[in-house]
Amino acid sequence: MSAPVIACAVDAAARYRTRDGSPVAPQQIHARVSHHPETFERTREGICLRTAAPRAKAVLTEHVGDPARPWYWEGNVQASLARFLLAEGWTIESAADTTSQQRGIDLIATKETRRLAVEVKGYPETVYARGERAGQPKPTAPTNQARHWFAQALFTAVLTGSSDQGAELALAFPDVPRFQKLIARSEWALRRLAIFVFLVDETGHVEELPGS
Repeated sequence: MSAPVIACAVDAAARYRTRDGSPVAPQQIHARVSHHPETFERTREGICLRTAAPRAKAVLTEHVGDPARPWYWEGNVQASLARFLLAEGWTIESAADTTSQQRGIDLIATKETRRLAVEVKGYPETVYARGERAGQPKPTAPTNQARHWFAQALFTAVLTGSSDQGAELALAFPDVPRFQKLIARSEWALRRLAIFVFLVDETGHVEELPGS
């Protein structure tokens, strides 16, 4: 497994916490591996035990959140949801790199015979985060942009359902009033399309909306 995947698994199982109570960071995993070469080795497939044969690994993007970005940034929402799914017994098969705006479904998870495809969206920031206009105000109000992002996520889920009919479909958003209202107004469609909705709050807690 990669260091971020191991860190998520340790955090999900509540096996370790730092002194300030924060989750385990991938850098800490790398440090432990370096300090115990007799136990661990690094391979092209990731980190593994020297005494065990390499196993098929869950795949999680190397960008498992960014503490420098707001909690509602898409990458942080994705990371919180991945930890939640791991804790619920799911295996993360793939995760898109949100920092580089990688195309494709944001999270693919499997559990026994189930396959879950999740489209993740964050909440718009008021200024540009990168590029030549980094730090400059955005011309579009966050509430208006959030509406567009919600529509994009729903449309992507519909297209995913047509191309991957064996997958269960889900959307994930930060738990903010704007998305709560949009979800409530779209509840009839979400029910008919059998699309689950996850809300992630500032603490990283994930709620699966009932009836969605």
